[in-house]
Amino acid sequence: MKDHQEAVLHAKRFHVSTRTIPISCKDDDEFLLESIDIYRPDWVVIDLPYKDSFAYIDTVRSRRSSVLFLDDWRFRNPGADAYLNSSILSYDHFPNKEKLITHFLGPEYFVFDHSLVDPDISASKDPAEITLSFGGADPTDLTRRAVETLLSQELLGMVFNIVLGPGYKPVRSMQDLVKEQSDTFKIRINPENVIPIFQRSSLVICAGGRTLYELMALGKRSLPIASTEFESETVQRLVELGWLSAGLTSWDPGKFINLLARFLNEG
Repeated sequence: MKDHQEAVLHAKRFHVSTRTIPISCKDDDEFLLESIDIYRPDWVVIDLPYKDSFAYIDTVRSRRSSVLFLDDWRFRNPGADAYLNSSILSYDHFPNKEKLITHFLGPEYFVFDHSLVDPDISASKDPAEITLSFGGADPTDLTRRAVETLLSQELLGMVFNIVLGPGYKPVRSMQDLVKEQSDTFKIRINPENVIPIFQRSSLVICAGGRTLYELMALGKRSLPIASTEFESETVQRLVELGWLSAGLTSWDPGKFINLLARFLNEG
């Protein structure tokens, strides 16, 4: 992995050995091949590569390593031995999936670490907890928009957990925003394990990415708000298939409050 300290420290929390790619390295592929020559693995798992060229996969396989390619949005197997895409949209991109023996498609193949789940935790009722979690960085700042909208409402008997990921920049600004209502809005900065926070929540407000799939794996109610066009397609498709009862395909404060009220009335 790249030598980004936040990511490396996260791996070390779970006692995962890492070989870091120097930030100054200009050729990640060369570093990968060097690592393969050192460890000679049976399998190489390539996770979320955003480049367009995958010529190095043939080189990896020429070293007698099989390749598992994890994809989210590209919907194209670049020649890997096994291909996993847990997006709900993968069904549409691979209509003949029953013929694709090495393709693992759809949310049923979502990679989720069940060891993070605490079997003794259930949803809090007094007070009811609602969690807002918009990923590691939240580049469109849905957190701020949702919190500002909630602050304009009369909220009784509820506690809102605001989860801020390691890449979220305006932490101080968020703390200032809620400081007058700190009994209602609790800020959680980069928790080591966010899953128990989700478990205690009666509802989680999130974007349309990985967190949404985590909540589905937990069987937890969610109110997703798409932050990108791809997430918009995801939310819309999940609603159409009945995997979600409702969601927002784009930010709209009025619709957000109406949907939230609906979820709360449904218990």
